[in-house]
Amino acid sequence: MKKGTAVGVNIIGLMHNPKYYKNPEAFNPDRWYDKETLSSDPYSFIPFSAGPKSCIGKHLSMMESKIILTYFLKFFKFS
Repeated sequence: MKKGTAVGVNIIGLMHNPKYYKNPEAFNPDRWYDKETLSSDPYSFIPFSAGPKSCIGKHLSMMESKIILTYFLKFFKFS
């Protein structure tokens, strides 16, 4: 590969790949609770990815998300 070559990642293709996700075209947020999906290739989930080049703030952002969700559940009533 030559210096300056542009490289892209086909995120849509990866997130809709039936190799990694059952029924990938359907909107199903519960797929992230499926143990089979969670144990699949860690590089198939783009937001944080995995490996030495993964997001350095992923643990912080996950902790912040849990704290915010806790406050919402504590102070608001959902129906």
